[in-house]
Amino acid sequence: QWNQNPPRPKLPVQLMQEAAVVIANGGRFFLWNNPREDGSLSSSAAETIAKVGDFLRRRQNWTHRTRSVPDIAILHSKSHFYSRGSGLFDYGPVLDPIRGAHAALTELHAHTDIITEETLVANAGRYHTVVVPEQINLPDNVISSLVKFVENGGQLLVTGPVTNAGLAKLCGIYT
Repeated sequence: QWNQNPPRPKLPVQLMQEAAVVIANGGRFFLWNNPREDGSLSSSAAETIAKVGDFLRRRQNWTHRTRSVPDIAILHSKSHFYSRGSGLFDYGPVLDPIRGAHAALTELHAHTDIITEETLVANAGRYHTVVVPEQINLPDNVISSLVKFVENGGQLLVTGPVTNAGLAKLCGIYT
């Protein structure tokens, strides 16, 4: 057995709170429970899943196939991820800056979208602000899109080291 601690299942109300945050921000909520050795679920697990499912179904008309209202974008760069990450399923600290930016903005009640490089290049102008949280090794087309975004009046927040000369210039960093 990997973990000697007894399981501490979440109450339905806790799962509903988590689901509410996810669906309110345009995400999809996935709930699972590990079955018993014979493949069955305990009656309490089935009841919890049913309650959370009912909670989500009652909100489906307001959340299904909706679109996010663009306000703040947080860049999740695949170039950074694959150059600094520690593997496909062992992310290590590479996602911490994105999680941190998202958590900080959520605490401020700001609506965010976590976007890819492709989304930034195609749609940066939809957002008022773009956050680049400790993302390095950004490709030239992403830097060009950020420059154009700022030139068109967008707000840019860059945290961490700035390793690209074009991004450094955009941030007012001259060496």
